[in-house]
Amino acid sequence: ETAIASEVRSRDGETLDKYFTENRKWVRYENISPNVIDALVATEDHRYYEHWGMDMFRTLAIPWHLINGRWQGASTI
Repeated sequence: ETAIASEVRSRDGETLDKYFTENRKWVRYENISPNVIDALVATEDHRYYEHWGMDMFRTLAIPWHLINGRWQGASTI
């Protein structure tokens, strides 16, 4: 579950304070800068637009990396 700030509001709906461990806020996809999306794709999965959601090249490379003791994480996109 995503951590979103809890708000304390007055009877008339005015936000009095926010309490949070992580201050997150939902943002619609349309409101995200294309530069942020490009940066995320570049760091997480540079072949993102070339596969259907599962990068077969990376999947087939897993045994080779395991045999050679090189652990790698998976994309979080």
